[in-house]
Amino acid sequence: MSSTKTFLKNYLPTARSVITQPRRFFQDMPVSGGFIEPMGFAVLTIFIISLLFAPIMLISWAPYLSLETDVVFTLIMMVAMFLYSIFSMLISIPVNAIIYHILLKILSAKGSFEATLRVFCYYLAVLLAVLPVVVVIVIIFYIAEVIGAEGILFQVLTLVLMLAMMVSIIYSFYVLFVGFSEVHQISMIRVILALIVIPNALFLLLMALMLGLIFITEYIVL
Repeated sequence: MSSTKTFLKNYLPTARSVITQPRRFFQDMPVSGGFIEPMGFAVLTIFIISLLFAPIMLISWAPYLSLETDVVFTLIMMVAMFLYSIFSMLISIPVNAIIYHILLKILSAKGSFEATLRVFCYYLAVLLAVLPVVVVIVIIFYIAEVIGAEGILFQVLTLVLMLAMMVSIIYSFYVLFVGFSEVHQISMIRVILALIVIPNALFLLLMALMLGLIFITEYIVL
């Protein structure tokens, strides 16, 4: 069996393992061996995600499109959104991996950059579970807007759907943090400090400095 057929055959079991058994998957995942296999997994995952992303955006923009909108124009929009999704996500892989790796190293991470990149590539599989939830929410909200749905039942449905999306997003971060914790041999607390606390602290510090500069500038002018 060729390597391509083997890869495609193993893709769904691998994605399912990442989603349902993240700790076990990342414990068993090799942290070296090259970038071809994890990047191949990421590229295929991004392709699938982008196929779902395009119709989501189209539905979101549907209220702004008239019935007379050219079919060709609509197809061009979908293709453009599909290509944009692929391009932006492919670029985000190395960029995010570099940033995450630096932040993790600050908190004494022991793994290599390749290990960080591998975690990020396989973590994308979780989006295959999150995105369908988003698709359902967007479609339901669009239908509700078209038919003018309101009342307590619609409000309860909205709350349930939003909670489902929040749980999905939180779980996706959990999978990412578990992966980094396993390959870098550090606690979840340190991972959270590295990826959430430190960036937010730096952001708040930057905002404080900017506000301070604005205040000083205005004071000097006065």
